[in-house]
Amino acid sequence: MSALHQMPRGQRMAVRLRLYRKQEGCCALCGEIMLIEVAGVQSLMPRFATIDHITERRNGGSDKNTNLRLTCKKCNEGRDQT
Repeated sequence: MSALHQMPRGQRMAVRLRLYRKQEGCCALCGEIMLIEVAGVQSLMPRFATIDHITERRNGGSDKNTNLRLTCKKCNEGRDQT
């Protein structure tokens, strides 16, 4: 389990917001505008913003900001299948 999953919810949200602003709300893979969690309600919509590791932890990637990006749920799920 990654350190991100062990972070308190508020800290994960802060990481997500920082990445969202950095990427101007766009998915790092497809470029579509993403939705972000509001008031603790997770969206089931395909364009919901998810934190993604550029280099997966199982391949030696870290939880450092330089290895994190936001991808929409649709792209992130598709990436897991490749």
